[in-house]
Amino acid sequence: MAAATNTSVTRPPRQYTEADRLADIAWLIERGFTFWRCDLDGDNSTGRLRLIPAPPEEADLVSSDTGEYVQMPVLDIDWNAEPAVAKILAYYDIRGEYRLVPSSTRGHWHLFVAERMVRRYYMRLLDRLRQDDVISDGYYRLCAILNQSVVRVPGQFKKPEADSFYERKPWPRPATP
Repeated sequence: MAAATNTSVTRPPRQYTEADRLADIAWLIERGFTFWRCDLDGDNSTGRLRLIPAPPEEADLVSSDTGEYVQMPVLDIDWNAEPAVAKILAYYDIRGEYRLVPSSTRGHWHLFVAERMVRRYYMRLLDRLRQDDVISDGYYRLCAILNQSVVRVPGQFKKPEADSFYERKPWPRPATP
């Protein structure tokens, strides 16, 4: 089994610079990750979340969905994964290059893996990661609803007004096209 390749130096969020953010976004673009802008259906009259394809500079989220039922892992990890990421990837037989980027929440991480897999296999992998407490139940449920996984674009911080919205209501179901 080949070990995963780390092409990034992981660093604590307080040391995450604009140059690091731009390098991580360039890495994501080069490997084919997709970027999305969130829209709460205009005036939010329906409470439905719409994901609209967007260029990286206008995007809110990075997605695992690369099109045609193919996914690349994008994970929101709510614990300090930095020392264990290579072991986690080897355990689940994930062999692609990866980037571990600090989340805006201290001690949490976003993991991007450049390994393509069919959606059905990827959703099973997410379920295994949830069962083993690598990802949270809430994050898994969001991924199951969206049929993909998403995290914020590297270096993007949560907006206080958005946090209060999501604390009061469950994550809205996506609108069907």
